Amino acid sequence: MINKIKIAIADDHQIMIDGLKSIIGKEEELELVFEANDGKMLLKLLEKNKLDMIILDIDMPEMNGLEATVAIKKQYPDIKILILSMYQEKALIEKALLNGVDGYVLKNTDQEKLVKAIRDVSLGKKYLSGRIKEILKNDHNVEPKAPLIRNELLNTLTERELEVLKQIAQGYSNKEIGTRLEISHRTVDTHRTNVMQKLNIHNIANLIKVAFENGLIR
Repeated sequence: MINKIKIAIADDHQIMIDGLKSIIGKEEELELVFEANDGKMLLKLLEKNKLDMIILDIDMPEMNGLEATVAIKKQYPDIKILILSMYQEKALIEKALLNGVDGYVLKNTDQEKLVKAIRDVSLGKKYLSGRIKEILKNDHNVEPKAPLIRNELLNTLTERELEVLKQIAQGYSNKEIGTRLEISHRTVDTHRTNVMQKLNIHNIANLIKVAFENGLIR
C-alpha cells in the first residue's frame, strides 16, 4: 500500500482550488484531505485533520498566508507548507521563508514542476522554482539600490497611512485593507499613493522592503 501524502489547499479562488484538486487527483501518492478559502478556516480544519502538507496562497481574506504560516508552524511544526502565489516581490518571498515555508512556487508553474515541488517538500527538501531563485539572487525586480528609509521619513506618514503601509506589506489587497480598517478601497488607494509619494517609492516591492527593514512587519 502506498503511503499517501495528505494535502490541504488554502486559496480564496475556487477556480484555483479546482485546478489543484484535478492535479492532485491524477497522482496516486497524493491525497487531498480538505480545502479552505482563508487562513482562519484552515486553522479550524487543521484541528480535526492530520496533514503532511498545505498548498497555501498568500493573498487571502481573514488571515493571509504569511500570518497562517506563523500560526501553523507554531502549532504543527511537522506540517510542510508550499506557497503557491502570484507575488514575485523579493522582500515578500524572503519574509515567507523567514516565517518557515518549505517551498515557494508561482501560480504560472506548470503541472509537472508543481508535482515535483510537492514531492520534494514532502521529503523535507526546500523547493524554490527557478524564477523564485532568480529573484532571490538578483535585485532586478526592484529599483536598484533602494535606500533604507530612515525612521524620521516614516514619521512623515499619518497614523492611517502607516497602518495602510503595514497592511500592504502583509500582502492585503485594497479591498481587504478597506474591510479591515473600515474605509473604502478608494480611500485605501489614496493613502497608498500618499505613502509612495512621501517615501519617494514607485513600486509595491520597495514598499514591502521598507516596511520589512524598518521592523513594521516581522
